[in-house]
Formats: sequence, structure tokens, C-alpha cells
Amino acid sequence: MTPGCSQTDGTARYLKQALEVARGGLGWVSPNPLVGCVIVRDGGVIGTGFHGRYGDIHAEVAALRDAGDARGATAYVTLEPCTHHGKQPPCCEALIAAGVKRVVWGMEDPNPVTGGKAQAVLEAAGIVAENAHDGRCEEFLDYFATACSDNRPFIHLKLALSLDGKAACPSGHSQWFSGPEALGYAHYLRLKYDAVMISARTAIHDNARLSVRTDALENHLPDHTAKLRQPVRVILDLRFETLAMQDQLALFEAGGDFRDNMPMAVIAGEAGRMPDPAGYPEGVRLIGLSEKTNTGQLRFYELASRLWDLNIRSVLVEGGGGLSAELIRQHAVDKMTMVYTKTIVGADGRGFTPPLGNERVTHCPRLTPHRAFVLGDDAVLEGYPVWGITGS
Repeated sequence: MTPGCSQTDGTARYLKQALEVARGGLGWVSPNPLVGCVIVRDGGVIGTGFHGRYGDIHAEVAALRDAGDARGATAYVTLEPCTHHGKQPPCCEALIAAGVKRVVWGMEDPNPVTGGKAQAVLEAAGIVAENAHDGRCEEFLDYFATACSDNRPFIHLKLALSLDGKAACPSGHSQWFSGPEALGYAHYLRLKYDAVMISARTAIHDNARLSVRTDALENHLPDHTAKLRQPVRVILDLRFETLAMQDQLALFEAGGDFRDNMPMAVIAGEAGRMPDPAGYPEGVRLIGLSEKTNTGQLRFYELASRLWDLNIRSVLVEGGGGLSAELIRQHAVDKMTMVYTKTIVGADGRGFTPPLGNERVTHCPRLTPHRAFVLGDDAVLEGYPVWGITGS
């Protein structure tokens, strides 16, 4: 992906603002993308808008309504305006009717139905149109691009690690390696993606809720005021052991708001161990997986396909170490976020990678492109893995 814009006419600044506006739709727009729009005239912002819920008006229309009169203005949009009729009319038509003189978008729409068509439509109406190829927009919508191109959920692995790269102490204890700022970022990702996945061991050991909480989210998005949507909780549980513990585990609590077209929780395990359907907790779907690797592990591409059938388009994986290792071994990760803390666990701590058999550094997977940033006292490395020559 390309780096951020370098234009000197304010494009980078206004696209950055459009990205911030787009976060108003966090949690509610899937399978549509998060989109923000800023309307500018004579060097001042006269309107902003975002796509707030699936099926509702798009960001451009919301921004035009906020502006009132947008004649002669420039519209900055995080994603190429659509040209087709879906649940809403084409945004290009709305921009043309409003009399804007210029439209700039951060990335081309990866949806083949409409992608790459806006420029011709807008220019035919006498509007200056351009794709700024903004890397920030491309990263923000990477999950949507994968869903459009591959027809499967985007898988983002996030791990909090000790300074020496361990995912947990020898006992399995890992709460809490990272600080409140990193926790806030994790809750932001939970809000952004459709689902959060952990292993049964982590679900039982940590009694994780896998929810989005305002007190945690405000450490990353202090001004977010929209109603929080809770993610689908996905538990990889080979023997479906967590079902028998539903009254003891916080992840089965149904508090908060969930998407109507998605289950509250999904438990995935071996097909041969699927329990009797009687007694399922309300809102829980069971998935039986049958395909295995040559080492006897369940194949994640089969799980991804089944999650796709449940309308899940993006998944945040938060552990534990064994689940992370198998995802890496199967090359089933699209993006990785590694949060390094100031704690040193020691060589007897639990790792998060499997043996990969790399004989040379050039054979090793690496993150590219990547970015490094700081969250409070923690250092973060984030990027897209390019796999080496090993794995199965």
C-alpha cells in the first residue's frame, strides 16, 4: 500500500478528517465499508458525514445534507463514490446534482460492481475527479478489500507480548501485559470488526467477555458517542467443552447490542464431536469442521468459509498462543498487530509461533508494509504478513 498523501492543497488533511468522521459508523455498517466525507469550499469545511448503518444513506449524501449548499465545493471521500443502485441511489448522482466542482477519494472501491467507474461518470458531468491513492484509507479499509476480492473474512491477529516475545507466563497467565492505551486500541478493533475469535483454553482460563466497553474504548476513541455494537464471539473449541460451562463463562452473557443478521456467538469444533442440538444457548451457532492439515489440525480456511456464510466479513483474533501458532502455520492471517510491553517473562514463557523450519532469514515470513507506533508505555508493530517458503 502507498504511504499517505503528499499533496500540498489540503488533500491529505481533509482525507485524514474524513477518516476520523468515518469512525462514526463503527460496528454498524457491515457488510458495507466504513466511509467518511468532508465538503470543503473556500478553504473551510462546510459539511461532514459518514455511513452510519447498513442500508442507510451513504457518507456523501450525509455530508451534502450537512453542507446545505455545496455548489462549487470539493468533496473529500475515503472511498470512491458509488455509481450503482443498491439499497441507496448512486452517490455520484448526488454529488453531480449538488453542483460540486471537484471530488477526491482516498482509494478505489474494491467492489467490482462499482470500482473504477466514478471518474468517468463525474468527469462526464464536468467535475474534476481524482483518486489520491491515500495509504491511510487503504489500510483503514483493508478488511473490506479482502472481503470483496476473496469472498472470505479478513483475519487480523492481535497479540500482547512480553518484551522477549512471549504470549503468556508458563502457567498461561497473561492479564495484563499491556496498558490501558493498548487495551483501548483492542476495543476499537473489536468494534470495527464483525467478530472476535479466541481458543477454548483462553475462554476458560481468562473468562473473557470479548465485549466492547466504553471505559476501555475511551482510551483510544475518547469522543466516540455512537451506540456500541458487540462483536460475534467465535470460540475454537474442538470438543465443544465450553457449552457445558455456559453458565460460568462471561462470553455467553448477551448484554449489549448485537447485529440482527449475525449470531451472538459461534463455537467451532470437530464435526465428529458435535453435540445434540437440544440445549444450545440462545443466539449461539455451532460449526462442525471436518477438513484437517497433514498434522491433524483443523483447517482455518474451512472455518473462514463457514463464518462467511454467517455474514461475518472480518475477524479479530485475540489468542491464545496455540491458536495464534496454528493460524501462522497455516498462513491464515491477513494482518498482524504485535503489542510489545516492558515485561520480561523468560525462556519458559509460552510463545505464539510454531516451528517453521526456516534455514535462512530470507525464508522467514515478514510484515510488509508495516508501521510502528506507541500506545502509552507499549510499542506496536503492525503489518501484513508475506509468508516464507515453509508451512502447509
